[in-house]
Amino acid sequence: MREKLSKIFIVIILVLIFLNLLWLDYQTITKKDGNFPVSQKTPPSLLTADSKETSETCSESCQAAIVEKVLASLPTLVPRATTSALLPTPGTKQTSQQPKVLYIPLVTSASSVNTAWTDIVPSEFYFNLEDYPGAKEVRFEGYLLALHGSAKVWARIYDSTNARAVDYSEIETQNSGFTRIESSGMIIWRGNNKYTVQLKSLNGTEVQLKEAKLKVFF
Repeated sequence: MREKLSKIFIVIILVLIFLNLLWLDYQTITKKDGNFPVSQKTPPSLLTADSKETSETCSESCQAAIVEKVLASLPTLVPRATTSALLPTPGTKQTSQQPKVLYIPLVTSASSVNTAWTDIVPSEFYFNLEDYPGAKEVRFEGYLLALHGSAKVWARIYDSTNARAVDYSEIETQNSGFTRIESSGMIIWRGNNKYTVQLKSLNGTEVQLKEAKLKVFF
């Protein structure tokens, strides 16, 4: 609707310019005729056919020139009324920023057949959440395997400093092939605490772990 009104407004302006130029042309011709001495004016009845034809030809030429100038200005005016720099670009989508992740390697490979939680040696490490300003969440990730897939096996992070299993760090599987498993966001206690990785088997089935790491999300 706004574009139609703009076009109508431009057409009205062009028509007014055209009429104004015709009026100025008429006033100029009339003024020139009024400057002649009275004795030199030729009565209308005495005008020859040639003089009338010349006057009409001149008038048509002037009108044609005016129309040509008006039409020449149209290509520059119409695009300005129809273009808009605020229109959105088709096909563009706004995507949310992906979180930054920092990986901290813990264990390359380890195994156990114990039915109680057993420390992996060596797997001790120190971790202080305050050393990672802006960290929003920490998770435990690793590839876990239950040999022959005969029973369930587990892995977790243990807080040796505070003698507690780290809440929500436990991962488990019963698959006979290595499966990448990621824990929920862990609850890390404050301070520079000592941690270790532990394994456990349900009934003595060998549990294997590889590429265990911490994932720090920012």
